[in-house]
Formats: sequence, structure tokens, C-alpha cells
Amino acid sequence: MNDFEFYSPTRFVFGRGVTDAVGQHVAKLGYKRALLVYGGGSVVRTGTLARVKESLVKAGVEFVELSGVRPNPEVASVREGIAVARENDVDLVLPVGGGSTIDCAKAIAFGVFHDGDVWDFPSGKAVPEKALPIFTVLTMAATGSEMDGTAVISDMETN
Repeated sequence: MNDFEFYSPTRFVFGRGVTDAVGQHVAKLGYKRALLVYGGGSVVRTGTLARVKESLVKAGVEFVELSGVRPNPEVASVREGIAVARENDVDLVLPVGGGSTIDCAKAIAFGVFHDGDVWDFPSGKAVPEKALPIFTVLTMAATGSEMDGTAVISDMETN
């Protein structure tokens, strides 16, 4: 094995019932309004999204939603999420799902503070300087998106 160092300032919480305690973790840190970001497939069918919402309600955390995020999330979803986040003055982004949902949420989190278009970041016209906090309910093992600050976003207009 090669020697290496790994530093991740991310806090990971694992265990039974963790999904039902998301609201407690969010409220404990003082957050009041979340943007829930999800695709709508398995997180709805399995009841995971309902459990997260119930946890937020119990903890007194308000939320708004961005649903329908597709695999290889499209910049149109990111733009919509930024608008929803701004209109509702959210103070954190909470993706529920796998890597695509998390990637979309990351782009929303830093896009909220950018005066230009979010596509300025992947095109090299801008560098993220500030972002909303992100809490993640990861439902897909091994996506890796929860471990880094990058995001894969597709622009279907330009391919």
C-alpha cells in the first residue's frame, strides 16, 4: 500500500435510525430552513423522503423542495434549485439520494451566492468562494460524491 494522508472536514453519522434524526442534527446546529433536493424515485418508494421530512418537522426545521433531479443532473435543475433557495431564504441544502442528487445540491449551494450563471463555474469564468452548508442523506453506497467538493453537471443544450 502507498503512504497517503486524507483530510475530510466532513462529519459522517452512521447507524440505525440516523435518517429519523436528521432534523435533530440540523436544528442542533441552528439551521432553520432547508432546501430538500431529491430525484423522486426510490427515496419516495422506500419512505426515506417521508422519514426525513417528518424528522425536520419534529425538529422545527422548515423546508422547501426541489424534486425530479435526474442522473447526471442537468444545469436546468441546478438553476431551478438556486431560484427556489433564494426565493425561500434557505440556510442549508439537504440532498436525499445518491451522487447525482448530491452533485446537484453542491452546485446549488455555491450557485446561490454567485451573481452570474452557475455555468460560469465549470466553464472556468468563476471560482466558488462561498456556499450554503450541505447535509446529505446518502442512499447509494460508493458514489463518492459525499466525499469531495466537486460536482458533475450536464448541459443538455450544449451537450
